[in-house]
This record gives sequence, structure tokens and C-alpha cells, in this order.
Amino acid sequence: MRKAKSAFSVVETLFALMIFLALMGILVAAVIQSKVIFQATDINTTLAAESRQILERISSELINSNRAQVTITENSPVAGTDKISFHLPKYISGVPVLTAAGSIDWDPDLISISLSPTVAGQLVRTSNSGSQVIGNGVNNISFFDHDLDNALYLDEIRMVLNLRKSDTDTRVYNMSTSSVIKLRN
Repeated sequence: MRKAKSAFSVVETLFALMIFLALMGILVAAVIQSKVIFQATDINTTLAAESRQILERISSELINSNRAQVTITENSPVAGTDKISFHLPKYISGVPVLTAAGSIDWDPDLISISLSPTVAGQLVRTSNSGSQVIGNGVNNISFFDHDLDNALYLDEIRMVLNLRKSDTDTRVYNMSTSSVIKLRN
């Protein structure tokens, strides 16, 4: 008597291979999608942190100025973006210097914050002491005061910052952040 063969037929092998390839396709698609989601989350988190850092840097100086010392120039130096210029008080040992009349003595050094006209996406702070880069990847920045947005109080400035970043697959991510700064009286 002959023993029956225990091998798989060609049809059974092809059917098992098709099921295996279908499962591998689903697995590869899931891995690719999770990579895209992770990368998007990572870029959005980075953009949020960078925008908070930029807004904090600008706010830390602007809160020491007052409305009479602030000038907003729209569409400067790049169309669709603004420039803000302001003076800070003179300080001695961390205390503002007062004039004989009792008002704050303002430093004549004019500080300006705007996009660089020469380097795309670079936000710079310029003053008599030179220029400093505040941030990169800035698509635009806008400043609003009571004259431009009457929802603001007279001593408030609203900043709207838009950052842009691309990933390795050339997807573009945008983050818009705003902050309201209360100026000194």
C-alpha cells in the first residue's frame, strides 16, 4: 500500500501566498500612515514651541513700552507682514529712570521687529546695537492696536505670528499663534 503525500498543492500554496501578501500590504500601509501621523505631530509640536518662544521674546520687551512709544508699520518690509518699532525706558539697577517731572525717561534707541528683507522667513530685532535673529520659518507677523482692532484696549497690542515648515516629503505645515500684550501705562 502506498502512503498519501503530505505536501501542499500549487493552488493551496498560491492561495496562502495571496493571503500573506494582502496582510503584508495592510501592515505596510499602516506603518507608512503612522510615520506620516508621527511626523505631522512632531512638526506641529515644534512649530507651537517655536511660536511660543518668539512671542515670549517680543512680549518680554513690549510690556515695558507704552502706547506713545510704539509705532506699527503695515506691509513693511515685506507685503503682508508688519513692522513694530518701540522705545524702552532707561534703567539703572533694574529700575526705570524718571525725569525731573516724574515721567519715564525713554531710551532714544529705537527697537524694530520685522521680517528680514534679505533672508526669507527670518524674523529680526534691530536696534542701534545691531540685529538679532528672533526666529526662522516665519511666514508673516502682524501687529494690531486699538486703531486697527477696536476690541483691544488702548494699552494693548495683539500679535499674530504665522510659521511655516516643510517635512521630508515636502508637505507644508502652518501654525498661526496670537498673543495680546498689555503695555505699561
